Amino acid sequence: MRKIRFSMIEITLALLIVAIGFISIMGMLPIGTTTFNDAVTNNISTNSADTLLHYFEDLAQQSWSSIYSLPTEPTDISSSGQDLDTNLAKISIDNTTDWKQFDASDFPNLYYWQSNTSGVYRIFEQVLTDTSSTNQARKYRTDFDGMVRIWRENVMIYDYATSSTDNNVDQRMKLNFEISWPITAPFAERKKQYYSLVIYRHED
Repeated sequence: MRKIRFSMIEITLALLIVAIGFISIMGMLPIGTTTFNDAVTNNISTNSADTLLHYFEDLAQQSWSSIYSLPTEPTDISSSGQDLDTNLAKISIDNTTDWKQFDASDFPNLYYWQSNTSGVYRIFEQVLTDTSSTNQARKYRTDFDGMVRIWRENVMIYDYATSSTDNNVDQRMKLNFEISWPITAPFAERKKQYYSLVIYRHED
């Protein structure tokens, strides 16, 4: 029986096809990694916003006046305001003068800027990756580092029966959230998500 042999040209073509397929697969790995990282950060931002919104809703029901301490518009982070556009990330999370932990039990990864009424918060998510390392950068991996701006807004209702408007802040309020990341990027270049929730005061 005659043995079938492949010529060098055929072998070369086969290797070329395999190489093209391998290179294509390798080229998709960075896209997959980027997509995975985007999914993680989107998930963290969405969960954080949902948790915070309902935290403030519960806080309002306990003490409605506490919502009045929030700003009525987004805090100015430009150089003429808090100057947090690009300087925010340079300030260590361990700097307790500027960054204070919001609530260690409920929100261990949430910090507020200088005072709880500033309307500026920071979500800092880290994962322990190397327990043996003494280097903080190697010991922990930062999954998310973003800024949150929170402000309140009056809710106006039109009464058709009396042809008048009602914006009674003692009965309802709108909370607005803006989450932007990564915090190391200038504000204009960050990814952003916006959320809002209208809360109503429960009858005592």
